[in-house]
Amino acid sequence: DLSISYSTLNDTADNASDFELISKTILFPAGTTSFQDNVTIYDDNIVEDNETFFVRLDNSSNPNVFLGYQAIVTINNDDNATVTVGSFSIDEDSGVADIIFSLSDNVSTDFQFTYSTINNTADNASDFELINRTLTFPAMTSTVSDNISINQDTIVEDNETFFVRLDNSSNPKVFLGPQATVTINNDDDALVTVDNLSVAENAGVATITFKLSDNVSSPVTVGFSTLDQSADNGSGYDYLALSKSITFDPMTTSVQDNITINNDNIVENSETFLIQIDNASNPNVSLGSQAVVTIEDEDNATVTIGDVFVNESDGFALITF
Repeated sequence: DLSISYSTLNDTADNASDFELISKTILFPAGTTSFQDNVTIYDDNIVEDNETFFVRLDNSSNPNVFLGYQAIVTINNDDNATVTVGSFSIDEDSGVADIIFSLSDNVSTDFQFTYSTINNTADNASDFELINRTLTFPAMTSTVSDNISINQDTIVEDNETFFVRLDNSSNPKVFLGPQATVTINNDDDALVTVDNLSVAENAGVATITFKLSDNVSSPVTVGFSTLDQSADNGSGYDYLALSKSITFDPMTTSVQDNITINNDNIVENSETFLIQIDNASNPNVSLGSQAVVTIEDEDNATVTIGDVFVNESDGFALITF
């Protein structure tokens, strides 16, 4: 029989984490030319290069049996990882969107990947930063972050989205997940108002101007109606009652409509009616208070008295005003 001792030695693989550290003796029975032994290989979830360790022959019990060179054992990496980025929402006034990229498993060396931002309903010209950027995952880290600038405006609009797309990985064993959607939550609102105004009774119409405090990216329909106060829309009316809708075109802040004013020949005090705004089609558009329209009377009258001829014997003179 022949006794041989051998040992395992670190190279790029490490006995602390990759393979079993051995220093032992094996026995070749007489008349045999081969013998097998096992070295334990440790399985991990780390994406790494193929690694090697040595098997060294140390001693022979027979002086006529020489020992050959050490052997190299290569441990082939069978792990991979995926970079992902999740979809999320952010308020428009936040200023920046913090993007977190996650790695499904550790990687033993630094590697780079690129990502880009892509228009959807949001536009990089006005809503967010256009990016095509390379980032680095340091070795054995599971997350890396970056910032994308979000542009704040005062336009009332729907929530808008853009995409974050993963483009390239410098490590062939690191794959890239699907693109993420970033939603920019609109935080703007607008107010519809109408101002009080006065109109001469003989003007024929009162031109009412409705105003939006800020631009809105889509059409906005608002209802309004007239309400009697001291002016009357009934028989012998002072104005013509209305109940209708008006529409603000996108990105416009004022619209006008007319209310018919009746010109009569009655000398009277100035009279008023109300304009009530209601029912905005956009939930981010609120309504101001009602306005007062004053009809200013321009009529006047003259008191006259005519000459009277009377006989002295009548006893009185009847005067007509």
